[in-house]
Amino acid sequence: MAFLFSASYFRAAPQIPTQKETGRYLYQMYYADRLNGLLRDKIIDHYDSRDLINSKIIGFGGSASVYIANWKNTPTMYAIKKSVNNKEVCLTFRANSHENIIQFRGVTKLKDEKKMFAYSRICGWWDIRKISKEQYY
Repeated sequence: MAFLFSASYFRAAPQIPTQKETGRYLYQMYYADRLNGLLRDKIIDHYDSRDLINSKIIGFGGSASVYIANWKNTPTMYAIKKSVNNKEVCLTFRANSHENIIQFRGVTKLKDEKKMFAYSRICGWWDIRKISKEQYY
């Protein structure tokens, strides 16, 4: 006995995630829950992306893109790192008190961000061209 199935039959069948995919999903949800808890408890600040103006991309790589933007209508500039995962945001928050780390200010949802749990980090901005050697050597 033979069975004939249309191609749409196979596409409609639900995909069962592999163990690796399930682990990755749980891993992402763990850090999303931690980050949402920090936001809920007001430990990390959430900024409205509409307050960041004149943003432009200044660099990108395999895991993130970096933008620079002004805060509202002030000359204050911030670096915004759009990461692939929230683990990096949580780790940056933990390392924030170290003197060699650019200051972590909070998170935002960029206007083009579609993912529900993805946040971008807002950090202080240093213009390396304005730092003289005399200040640090």
